[in-house]
Amino acid sequence: MSKYVMPPRQKMINLIYIILIAILAIHISKDAIEGYDIISNDYRPQIAQLQTYNEELRVRLEQEKPEVTGQVQSVKEKTNAIRQELNDLKENIIRTADKDEYQSGILKNRDNEKATPDVLLSNKRGNNLKNSIATYKQEMESMLAGDAQKKLVSSYMNITPQTDNASWEEETFSHLTANAGITMLDKMEMELLSCEKEVLLAMTNGTGIQTSEATPEAGKPQKEAEKEAEKEPAELSDNQIFVNGVPTDILADGTLKKPFVQMAPEAAVLYKGYDNKLQLTSIGIPQEQLKVSMKNGKVVMRNNRYIALPDNNSRTAVITVSDGADVLARYEYEVRNLPAPQPYLSYSHNGKNTLYKGDVPLGKSHLLGMNELVAQANEGPQVKYKVVSFETVFIEAGSNKVITLKNKGNKFSGEQKKVIEQLQAGDKFYITSITVSGGQKTDEQIGSINVVLY
Repeated sequence: MSKYVMPPRQKMINLIYIILIAILAIHISKDAIEGYDIISNDYRPQIAQLQTYNEELRVRLEQEKPEVTGQVQSVKEKTNAIRQELNDLKENIIRTADKDEYQSGILKNRDNEKATPDVLLSNKRGNNLKNSIATYKQEMESMLAGDAQKKLVSSYMNITPQTDNASWEEETFSHLTANAGITMLDKMEMELLSCEKEVLLAMTNGTGIQTSEATPEAGKPQKEAEKEAEKEPAELSDNQIFVNGVPTDILADGTLKKPFVQMAPEAAVLYKGYDNKLQLTSIGIPQEQLKVSMKNGKVVMRNNRYIALPDNNSRTAVITVSDGADVLARYEYEVRNLPAPQPYLSYSHNGKNTLYKGDVPLGKSHLLGMNELVAQANEGPQVKYKVVSFETVFIEAGSNKVITLKNKGNKFSGEQKKVIEQLQAGDKFYITSITVSGGQKTDEQIGSINVVLY
């Protein structure tokens, strides 16, 4: 009996069948691909907001504390160096995934499984990134005096591997699709800018490490410099009374020069898009005879209170108080944007309400005690924000199953609670597309929350 020889056509059909089976075996679901895109689209506005906020902090520091300008610029340069490294890696992933179809900043082959590991695990790029981050975090922590701030900065851009079997870069990037790799790098860029923000805030609040430029004049002891500083105001005028080194309208006999107008010191900053209430005190002249004007904005009277409304494109504003003929008071203010609200999960534990902002491991019992989603700014005036809507994204550990649920209001729906109850340690849980209203914001999207389960 002659031996059967398979026709070439049948060999090709069988080979194609095997290839299709292999593709099905390794197929990554469309939901998983879209899940990473949702998360990445949420990171990018946060990156832009942090970049703008940090630049405002830098400008403020250079104006108010010129002695730390060198330190501020150093932080900026080091941050920008790692941002450049991260963005170069993103471009290389796009270039590797799309090949001939490559367009800068536009990823077409989102599900490409080789691009991310090829870029990050070849030529030690992932290892170089890890070393750059470790050096950066060490330098930033050295500029902080408070243990709480150091701990917060240390928690960003975690480069510690979870197991001993693989390096951080292998553990992080080995199995990521092209768009998942870019999402991971977006997350790192957002946390990088958060590190920079903490350092700049520490300098602004005076809780950072003091630089040598802030010391007294070279060659003079500290006490001698302080004594000379105390003497200077008195030499200006024998009749001028100073309080804390500031000239006042108090006469030499202790009485006030009339008419006298004073504004509360807490009104030294005006916020855009906010009703800035002015505390104005007048002595020796009826308030109705005062004329209050403002450069780079306007002052209105509401409910017998002066309200300052600065222009949206201004950085400073000047408020002048006169009696129609003479200027009685003149105050210059810094104008800032309202601080961006941050989202929090409110949960009850042992009868106590706690706010959770994400990225810190949370136990299942705490998770089940979640009440609602809230938004608030951590500094500046107390603006009330209302959460209008949000989305939850659940990714099951060890699989590519993604569940995305939308909800209106700030409380979890029954369907969302049902999925939350079934979550296990290792599952991914994100709250994204958080939309708020308040102040001048109307249905504006803010940052997301990464819920980490243990």
